[in-house]
Amino acid sequence: IGISTPFVYGGGIRHEHDAISAIQKGADRISLNNILFERPDAVRKIAHCLGSQAIIGSLPLHRIDGVLKHYNYVTKKSDDISREIVRLLEDNLISELLISDWLNEGSLDGFDIDLLKAKELLGPKLIAFGGLGDPLVGKKVIGLSNVSAVAVGNPFSYKEHAIQTYSNQLKTDCLRSPYFRDERTYDWNQ
Repeated sequence: IGISTPFVYGGGIRHEHDAISAIQKGADRISLNNILFERPDAVRKIAHCLGSQAIIGSLPLHRIDGVLKHYNYVTKKSDDISREIVRLLEDNLISELLISDWLNEGSLDGFDIDLLKAKELLGPKLIAFGGLGDPLVGKKVIGLSNVSAVAVGNPFSYKEHAIQTYSNQLKTDCLRSPYFRDERTYDWNQ
């Protein structure tokens, strides 16, 4: 088919054996969230076994009084970004960070761009998620030098050709040209 997007698995990874199992079952990369905060030593072991290129950190973030906070979906509490997380980034043990603006998930244009400029997140490339349904907001985000991708969810679920339309509206050289096949006129016998 020619798909070049890596398959990323996330959820339930507690130690290096879970991470290795996910890769052995076909994942190209793994996404880590709670383990970053609960067991950064385990993240180091995973990076040693798989290499940092296989690890995407997932951080639901927001700011309280200008201070960057991580939101824990399990405890429903916000915590400061720990020194251990910053060390993982400084040591290049995480290749990319999925930054979720969890307060704006589901909105069309609420993404807090300042989250991507936080000094605590220097190092890996960033993937922005949450509140990016408006292509104009997506264009601002994808234009930042430390951003490698935007992730958009709900706005693509309810309209035909939504992904292609969004890509066309971005009008940036950072993206490949959108392609879709009109099923009404496509010759399926080719």
